Amino acid sequence: MFATGLLMRITKLFDGDRTLWEVIHKRKPSLTRAHAFGAECWVHIPAADRTKSDLASPKAWKGKLVSWPNERSGWGVYNSKTDKIIFSRDIKSSPPGHDDTVSRQEEEPEPPAVVTIEDFIDFDDDDEDQVRNDDEPRRRLPAAAEQREQPQEVVGVGDRPIRQLPRRAGRGQHSDWYRQNFVMFIQELEGHLFPISPTDKDPLTYDEALSRPEPERQKWIDAIEREFNSLIKNGTLEEVMVPEGVNVVSTKHVFKTKYDANGNFIKRKDRCVARGFTQEYGVDYNETYAPVARMSSLRIFLVMVIVHSFVVWQTDVETAFLNPDMDRPLYIEFPKGWDKKNPKATGLLVKKGLYGFKQSARLWWMHLMQTLEKLGFGHSETDWGIFLRKESDGSITIVFVYVDDILIAAKTQATIDSVRDGLKQAYTMTDI
Repeated sequence: MFATGLLMRITKLFDGDRTLWEVIHKRKPSLTRAHAFGAECWVHIPAADRTKSDLASPKAWKGKLVSWPNERSGWGVYNSKTDKIIFSRDIKSSPPGHDDTVSRQEEEPEPPAVVTIEDFIDFDDDDEDQVRNDDEPRRRLPAAAEQREQPQEVVGVGDRPIRQLPRRAGRGQHSDWYRQNFVMFIQELEGHLFPISPTDKDPLTYDEALSRPEPERQKWIDAIEREFNSLIKNGTLEEVMVPEGVNVVSTKHVFKTKYDANGNFIKRKDRCVARGFTQEYGVDYNETYAPVARMSSLRIFLVMVIVHSFVVWQTDVETAFLNPDMDRPLYIEFPKGWDKKNPKATGLLVKKGLYGFKQSARLWWMHLMQTLEKLGFGHSETDWGIFLRKESDGSITIVFVYVDDILIAAKTQATIDSVRDGLKQAYTMTDI
């Protein structure tokens, strides 16, 4: 970790002008607070973690510097007493009481702007029973709590990892309006805040969906009808007389309320899925493995986009599993709510890769791979979720695949358009 952090700051890239750290962070690195590997330092102990009744309790502990502040928050310091690596932003190169300055993370990002909770919630949604009074002061989420002690992350060296969670600040209770109208979970990741949609408990069964009060009940009925019509239109299911002795797989409905990125209601959605756990290996399916790109590959993908100034396009394949044909005859029971057209039919023949079947994900990946191969792509030998194509000008076009989510990076927009048009001829795509 230490060597990697140093090399990122001093090694020039192929253009001989910038380092990788400068390319990523858009500014030159600073080595004014650089320390030698294994250098002795002192790590500040937050006041909340010290024994208040003991005035003689130490305010810092002695350790050895082993990591630059890269992906984690703060320097990595090895504690020989606990055999742990502590990541902290409050370290000194001399014992407490000296006039030495605190060595903080020189690449510390600027604190994000203050974000109000109202920015994430649509209070005009039909499902809300109460409306916020404009005279009530807004609650604000602190973007950077400068007054608080920085939480420390602990990584085990000799045993399993441990995380020391920050103590809960005593700032009083939230108002009744806050608790009754929404619950928001904020996940802090690399300095960003990601809002999750308001709480809306979706029905778990078909009967529960139909027992909901109006107008929610009708919205679920409409969602079920849209799902059935989609399966019929795509040729996924066919009413047949099921042969005797074959395994008939049961089905269920999966209900989901869709929201946009700001937490605003979009629609009610239903997915009819097979209960794949009732399939029999060797009879109903064989291979099930479906490659997806690794997250480490995504990081490399993003670095290449930055270094080479690639154009990026993101898309989602609608009903991806319903595109490939099923690899063998499979049958399911009539789902609840299905309006049977053939009175003699005893079940449904599955002709496409219906969601829930064990082989559906693999069939989809193979279908997508064949489509990309027709467009001139080949998968990476180290990660089968990455597809590459060399262009006539010598540049590389990269396709990153994670199930039905696709990222495309290329040198020019024209190349992006050619790949996008090729995919849209085979699938229904939704640009993101």
